[in-house]
Amino acid sequence: MSYRISQDPDQMKLAASLQQKCDILAIRLIESTASCKSAISDDNGLPFSFAAEFQPEAAECDGDSLSVTTRFSFKIISGKDKTEMIVLHCLIGAEYILVDEFQPSVEQIKAFKEGPAIFNCWPYFREYVQNTVVRMNYPPPAIPFLWLEVKKPTTTQPEQAAESSTQPSEPPKTLRKPRRTSKHPEGA
Repeated sequence: MSYRISQDPDQMKLAASLQQKCDILAIRLIESTASCKSAISDDNGLPFSFAAEFQPEAAECDGDSLSVTTRFSFKIISGKDKTEMIVLHCLIGAEYILVDEFQPSVEQIKAFKEGPAIFNCWPYFREYVQNTVVRMNYPPPAIPFLWLEVKKPTTTQPEQAAESSTQPSEPPKTLRKPRRTSKHPEGA
């Protein structure tokens, strides 16, 4: 399973033209909430699945800096009764410095916010999820990669075309209880 951000060729060109004129200064966790609604046990539905979502929020250009925020969420869902066992939400901000007195257009900022800025924050989101879930005494989930891709032309119904291009490309991933192995043979 992987997560994908699909942009049309024009959006990708706009985003790339901004990306070539900036460097990352900092990426930081701005806010987060985490809840563990059930301790892990064989009774609560192992194996279980998880799902992650993301949504670009704000982008602000001020002089030679650009600030972009993305909202992320993550859920672990019971395999038996489909209840939410862990729910995480966070807002991650990325700060960029613009080089050579570059002033991006509104279109460039929008395309960058909806593509590369999310991509830049994804590893920080993955690390946040893995560390938080482990602290809740669950096995660390292997959050899939995020891919940027050119949007494929569609010949679908208008309501299908309006769906978000920032959704997972496959069903939620299933987690299994980790295998415990002994370094010593039986009876040693």
